[in-house]
Amino acid sequence: MIMALQIGGMAFFVSLGVTGFARLGGLGDVPDHRSSHARLTPTAGGLGLVAGIGAAILTAGLFYADSLLAQPGSTEKLATLMSLAFGVSFLGLLDDRYVLPSKLKFGLLLISCALAADALGSVTMLPFRGDHIYLLWWSGLAGTILWLFTVTNGVNFMDGINGLFGLSMAIASGALCLLAIKVSAPVTALLTGTLCAALLGFLPYNLRPKAAVFSGDCGSLSVAFLYAGSVLFLVHEQPELRLLYAGPLLILPLLTDVLITLLRKPLKGIGLLEPHNTHIYQRWSRHRGGHVSVTLIYGAMMLIMAGLVHFSFGNGTLGSLSGLALLSGLFACLYIMRSATLPR
Repeated sequence: MIMALQIGGMAFFVSLGVTGFARLGGLGDVPDHRSSHARLTPTAGGLGLVAGIGAAILTAGLFYADSLLAQPGSTEKLATLMSLAFGVSFLGLLDDRYVLPSKLKFGLLLISCALAADALGSVTMLPFRGDHIYLLWWSGLAGTILWLFTVTNGVNFMDGINGLFGLSMAIASGALCLLAIKVSAPVTALLTGTLCAALLGFLPYNLRPKAAVFSGDCGSLSVAFLYAGSVLFLVHEQPELRLLYAGPLLILPLLTDVLITLLRKPLKGIGLLEPHNTHIYQRWSRHRGGHVSVTLIYGAMMLIMAGLVHFSFGNGTLGSLSGLALLSGLFACLYIMRSATLPR
């Protein structure tokens, strides 16, 4: 308990403090045609998130390595994942400052995801109805890279209104941390608990009707990248493959919005890499309830998914691929129905 309070407290207070200083100046997000806000807002909040996460992981490595990093190879894997995450955060910082070409940004992210998949190990089996589906090595590697790349970019796409990214990922990370504690996966618990605490330190500045600071790509890309990597860490620490589905289920409301929006873009004549503001959450916030109310609704959906994941893990149904497909279809139908009622 003392160890958790020290590491979590380090992440929270460093994030809270650095974000507070970051909002006083630095990079700013100038509103344009695709923005969901109307005034210049600092985007350096991601520096607070990265500082909080880094300080907490460093504290754990210096003082609690024997208990948290006892599994062979865990230190090397964690160091590689954190190094890549800092690289991703720097890429996001450059994009916040200079607006990098989309192809360059996505190409570098893809390389980072491939390196993470190689370091953490690719998924070679999927649980299905009490048995396993075996994957060819190349399909397992491609699927692992796709998971990292999809989550990293998808969560970043959802960072468009006040508080939505921070609250949603705090809930998902906290739920994954509790699951990791249940199955005795210390590195995953460290990573996700640190993410949750750092995000809670960031939210007081961001979850407001008028946000004082945004996370920017620096924050959202690095948090999403670490979350996706934590899911891989979980199944390698505890080779109980049904845990693999916990990762996508916990962020299913976010992934559903992203995937439906991407499928709709070509129908509207919008390029896949072209910036836009047609996500359902963006249209909903403009025409229905404002930023905070929409964020709280998404937060409620995230809490529901967290409860379902922990309940299904307890009764042994978490590894059902059919259950995952059913939940995905249900959320897709709800989003499509909601989207049909919103102005363009």
